Amino acid sequence: EEKNSDKPPPGYPGLETMLPLLLTAVSEGRLTVDDIIKRLYENPSKIFSLPAQEDTYVEVDLEQEWTIPKHMQFTKSKWTPFEGMKVKGKVMRVVLRGEVAYIDGQ
Repeated sequence: EEKNSDKPPPGYPGLETMLPLLLTAVSEGRLTVDDIIKRLYENPSKIFSLPAQEDTYVEVDLEQEWTIPKHMQFTKSKWTPFEGMKVKGKVMRVVLRGEVAYIDGQ
């Protein structure tokens, strides 16, 4: 239920689940990894004239299966429309400008 408020809680439902949902589509043959790279990296880089991100990348496990929980670990949103959905593909590591920003859930 959406609430009207001058100070709504922060968080964006779906942001943390976006890549696992897209990787599930890869597993099901509806997308390719190249489709994801084009839409989430190449197109935004071109549209916004972003510089190359040296030593910045995401490592994923294409085989790991899991169920999206009610509350995701990092978003402050208290809900997700994808709760209970089984997905295949998980972010394992994020490296930003050579520094590990996320690894194995931490």
